[in-house]
Amino acid sequence: MTSPISLARFMRGFVGYWPALLVVCGLAALLVGCWPRWQRLIWLVPVYGVLSKYLGPMLNFPDWAQRLTPYGWVNAVPQHAVAWPPVAGMVALGVAFLVIAGIGYRAGI
Repeated sequence: MTSPISLARFMRGFVGYWPALLVVCGLAALLVGCWPRWQRLIWLVPVYGVLSKYLGPMLNFPDWAQRLTPYGWVNAVPQHAVAWPPVAGMVALGVAFLVIAGIGYRAGI
């Protein structure tokens, strides 16, 4: 490359995934904190995310099937502007999951 990509521009590509990762981490914490026997189910979220988001267009999945996973709501930040309502909703959902997980973990459910 004649002109390298700056780190700031490179990191903007990941900003769209942060809220989805917060939701997945919140779900994982919720399962561990409240239902520890079911904690392996969290692996369904990233597996379905890969299937629906990356293989879905090739397999002609409908849009609603791609949006069943948090990764279906990810913004294409370098190409488009950030859509703040889905970001705010996912951040609120992820934080709520983490708070409920902390309460459940402390209560020893």
